[in-house]
Amino acid sequence: MLSEFGTFAVSNVQQKTEINFTAFASSPTGQKCVLRAIRADFVSQGWLLRMEHEAKRLRQLENDGLCRPLAHGVEQDWVYLAYPFIHGTPLSHIAVEESNS
Repeated sequence: MLSEFGTFAVSNVQQKTEINFTAFASSPTGQKCVLRAIRADFVSQGWLLRMEHEAKRLRQLENDGLCRPLAHGVEQDWVYLAYPFIHGTPLSHIAVEESNS
């Protein structure tokens, strides 16, 4: 099981396939976060460049309504984005609740 990913301490892998994973982790500063990663050899160079550009731009935006990435890059042959963990009800639960009403 994945216990660390670069400088992140992984606490719980939520979803993992051969080409991607989503996990709860702690940043080097101890902040709880969500890691989303995809195998680097699965995506094109253009996709990598676009992800890098968008992640840098998102980190520059100043708006309380946006969740800016904590980090992004390539680590251990995986392209990743790390976002702060936000406590609350998952959207998947809200969608189920609304469909049942």
